[in-house]
Amino acid sequence: MPGNGIEIYRTCREQAGLTQEQAAEGLNCSVRQMARYEAGEVPVPDDIAYQMVVLYDSQLLAVQHLRLVSQVAAEILPPVTVLDLPRAAIRIINLVRKFAERHRERELLDIAEDGVISPEERPLFDQIMAELQELVRAIMELGLSEDISAEQRPRKKARRVAGIKKERPKAGTSGRSVQGLASENNRKIMITRFTRKCKAHTTVGEGVTLR
Repeated sequence: MPGNGIEIYRTCREQAGLTQEQAAEGLNCSVRQMARYEAGEVPVPDDIAYQMVVLYDSQLLAVQHLRLVSQVAAEILPPVTVLDLPRAAIRIINLVRKFAERHRERELLDIAEDGVISPEERPLFDQIMAELQELVRAIMELGLSEDISAEQRPRKKARRVAGIKKERPKAGTSGRSVQGLASENNRKIMITRFTRKCKAHTTVGEGVTLR
């Protein structure tokens, strides 16, 4: 199913510098199952997706997985463009500056003063909300600014998923060890590192674009 976002699992694995065999070993599943996940033949369970987020060190994967598997999450999490840190920072500062220059905070106070949004106030209120939602999107993009394409950054060393037993590979799984996997000291790498940053409600959009 090309173009529907399912390629995020393969893209993030490749950005982490892992082969399918290495990723399968780190996730304690077969190579065949990894291939089925990446091809979109079967949905990726939440627990496996979480392990991928930790193993690949990719918060973008966390966001896109939730948008793929949950309509509720797709309503809350906006589509994001992965920018490098300077562009992400400039974008968010420009949005904040424009919001302040338009005195949106004063207009919002005037609307909220009587606790009712009148029909006359509705267009302005919707415009303010759209600007705030774009600001939320920019905040998310800043949080994801390290998830840039493999061509723009060095290959990251793979890390072992904390709490995952190292067992003998199942049938079809390579017996080769994953090089450079970190110890269980990496257990503190949590998906919540990102989700704590962005809890605001925003509108649904289309997909995630990698730049």
